[in-house]
This record gives sequence, structure tokens and C-alpha cells, in this order.
Amino acid sequence: MHDFIRLRRQIPPLAWQPEIVARRVISWLSNSVLVLAADEPEAYESFLKELTAQLRYLSAGYRDAPDGVPRLLSLMALLYGGLCIADQKPVVDRYTKPFCRELDRQILPDGGHISRNPEALIELLLDLLPLRQCFVARDRTPPKELTDAVDRIMPMLRFFRLGDGSMARFNGAGPTPTDALATVRAYDDIEGAPVRSAANSGYVRVEAGSTLILCDLGPPPVASLTRDAHAGFLSFEMSSGDAPIIINCGAPTPEFEEWRLFSRTTPAHSTLSLEDDSLAEFEVANEDAEPEPDATLIGPLNPQGAFSDQGEGGNLRIKGSHDGYVERYGVSHARQILIAPDGNLISSEDKLSTRGLKSPEGLIAGSYAVRFHLHPSVKAQTMGDGMSAVLVLRNGETWRLSANAEEMTIEESVLLADPRGPQVTSQIVLSGMMGEAREVRIVWNLEKTGEEAAPHPLVDPNDTPDIRSNDS
Repeated sequence: MHDFIRLRRQIPPLAWQPEIVARRVISWLSNSVLVLAADEPEAYESFLKELTAQLRYLSAGYRDAPDGVPRLLSLMALLYGGLCIADQKPVVDRYTKPFCRELDRQILPDGGHISRNPEALIELLLDLLPLRQCFVARDRTPPKELTDAVDRIMPMLRFFRLGDGSMARFNGAGPTPTDALATVRAYDDIEGAPVRSAANSGYVRVEAGSTLILCDLGPPPVASLTRDAHAGFLSFEMSSGDAPIIINCGAPTPEFEEWRLFSRTTPAHSTLSLEDDSLAEFEVANEDAEPEPDATLIGPLNPQGAFSDQGEGGNLRIKGSHDGYVERYGVSHARQILIAPDGNLISSEDKLSTRGLKSPEGLIAGSYAVRFHLHPSVKAQTMGDGMSAVLVLRNGETWRLSANAEEMTIEESVLLADPRGPQVTSQIVLSGMMGEAREVRIVWNLEKTGEEAAPHPLVDPNDTPDIRSNDS
């Protein structure tokens, strides 16, 4: 802090982006007692002068912060300043209303964030909870919008957690910050069962027996919020008890930025892709340019998703479809997943269809791939028939995946959402050719067998090779 004040004129422009100024203001205020405890009065005056200058800067520029968490963080920093510095009641009065409007806009009725990124909820709670306490410390009633937002977010944290406690890897979510998650969950006074369908956020959570499935059934967020959004519509993650099974690759940590664009593509998700292409397009500057890692995501334009607990035989049903491949390949994709009441059988169909659609001239869709990215703790082996595989979980359970695709293979994959960096894992791929067929149906079943293997622990980090670049 003192170095920043001393070297202020040499600080690069990056440090003056509104969201970075906001984080700096909150950090300084949060740690001021420790930092200033042994300082001379002159140092305190210097600190207060610089803090006030940064708050003025933020007051003038918070509207220029990128949409989403950065803009909300900027408004929170202004309120923190108004509440933590003496005689700043006018500042609190001025920014409470715009903060509440923005908070209400960003936190959806079901508690999800407008960006559809589960990780954003943890990040926001780490600042919203102390902010709520700051109002109380100043003998002010926290705004209703603030307390209501916290109350909506808490159940969504439970909604997005798999059986092993990790957060689902959708739309920009990276490694689960377990310490931060534990901190915010300590403030969860209700601990009720999460809802099954988060319609506003576009996700569904199905629990049957010890089986848990989370599925992405939502449209992409508005264009200004798609810099972290993924082309993962109809992808799902699954756990059995405390053992994760099927995952998405997830988002990498910032030091592995070279993986970020790949993490956003459809092949990085447990769903179907056509021609190894994404179901949504990434905006580029011109036809010859490659997308930037934070490129705007465009489409799919007409995603449809639904959940029903009234399926045949008491099965729980997830179904959805999208037009993400129609314009480029003239093919639509529909997926239906049926979960038995006891959770021991998952039956699914992925349907590719050209019926009623006009294919782009001279272009016929070729290969398809249905991917099941496996958690590194899962051991997979194909069976002799070539169309089934056995999965052994870390808790000793065995599951069998069978399908009617042209080919089933076990291939290398990568878990990007890991605090150690990208980790080698496996994926099961069901592949085949669409060709000139009007319709292709890929039927697959995932069934828990009665066989039990010896439980095995999580993969030792020393036995899990890092992947440092996606060029290797």
C-alpha cells in the first residue's frame, strides 16, 4: 500500500481500470487496521488522501466498468468507502440506490448471477456479506435488496455443488475455491434442500438415490456478459455419492490463459459436437482472424430446455434442443436424459436431424462426437464388445456405459478447472458420421452395476502430469 502511494505516478494504466481500483479500495479498507497500526500520523494522512482520491476516481468512472461483477464491485467499493470513512453519510445515500438497482439486475430471482457463471456467486458473497455488516456497524439498516440478494444466493451455492463438494464447471467456473466457499457457507442459516430447476439461470439439478446430475439448459447471457460464457448448452456433470464421474473441462486459472478459448468450446463439455465445432460462434474482428480468449459468444439463437419429474415409469426427464448447427450444417440437435427413480440407470438419446431444415449449399455435416469428460479419479476401460466401457469410481462403485454409436473410444482429456493447473484425465467419445442421413439417433445408457471394486483415493498430484500448453 505504501509503495503504491509512493510510486503512484509510475503505476501502469491496467491498475486504473474501475474494477481493479474497486478491489484495491476494498482491500485497503479491509486491512487498514493492520497496515496502519504502527504508522506515524503523516502516513495515516497520506493513506486517507490517496484513498479519497481513488474513491473520487471510482465515482467518476464506475459506469465504465465492464458489465457484470466488475460494475457491481465498483459500486460496492464506493459504499465501503462511505461506510468505513467517518462523516461520509452523503456518499452512502448517493450510491445506495444505484447499487441496489444493479444488484437486483445482476442477481436473478432464483439466486443465480446474470452471467450464468456459478463461481461469480462466491466472489460476490465474499464482498456482500461484510458490506451488510458495515451497514449494521454504522447503525444503518442494510438495504432490503442487499439482504434479499444474499438470501437468494445461498441456496444457489447448494444447487451448484456436486457430491464431492465442488462447484459445477459451467460458463467460466474454474477451480472451486474451497476456503472461500466454506467461509460464505458458514453464513447460510437455512441449509435447506436446493431447488431442482433454476429456470431463471437456465440450469437443472436432478437427485435420485445417490446420483446427482447438473445440466445446462439455458440461453447465453446478453452479449456484454459473454466474455466468460461457454458453448456448453445441454452439457452435464454427474456424481454418485461423494464420487464425481462426468465433468466439463472447466475454466483455467489466469496463468494458463492459453487454454481459455478452448475451455469455452463445445468439445470441452460433456455433450454432442458436430465436426469438432462449437454450437455457438465466437466473434472475430474479420474472417481471417482467430477469436480472442474473451471473444463475444454468439448463439445458439433458439435453445429449448425443460425438466419433468413425470416421465414414464417414474423416471425423471431432462430434455432440450438447439439450432446452433443449423446455419452452418443444416442440422439440429436434441438431447433427452431419463434418470431412474433410484438413480442407478441413466438412459439418454442424442438426436441429429435435418428434417425440415435447409442445409447450406454444398455442405454436408460429417462427423459427430458425444463426449463424456471423466473426473481424474475415475478409471475407465472399454469392454470386449467395443461398445461399452466400465467406470470405476474412487468410492469403489462401478458403472457401465453402453451405446449404439459407430465407435466408442477412450481418449485423453484435460481438467482445466484445477488449482494446480491443467491436469490429464480421460474422456469417452461416441463417434460416427452424419453423412447424408436425414436423422441419426445416438442412444446411450449409464448403469450402476452391482459389482464393487476396492475404493481408490483421489489421484495423487505427483502421479498426475501437468499440461502446460494446449500446443503440446
